[in-house]
Amino acid sequence: AQFVTVSAPGYDGDRRIEWPGCQRGAGEDEADDSTVMQVADAGLGLDAAIAGFGIVTVPWLLAERDLTEGRLVAIGEARESRRAFWVVAPTPQWRQKKVKALVAALTAA
Repeated sequence: AQFVTVSAPGYDGDRRIEWPGCQRGAGEDEADDSTVMQVADAGLGLDAAIAGFGIVTVPWLLAERDLTEGRLVAIGEARESRRAFWVVAPTPQWRQKKVKALVAALTAA
């Protein structure tokens, strides 16, 4: 799994769009003054970047189509992720034993 940092074509700022689980590159501070927007997930981060609000680091798989179709441009190269799974579920499902067990098994490695 890879992550890539992206922005709208022509965007030349350094304002960050953050989401839970966002991974920055090596040496980048996890929280700094350049964060301008917090969003709920990577998909909303992509939408915000396309709208020109800033740059966001997302799973490459999620950004691939927007990159190919020119709605986004990559900033630097894609890099290996510290994570290989992304579990997405509505809030009520996170309380279920089976979902908690899955998350525990995936994060125990």
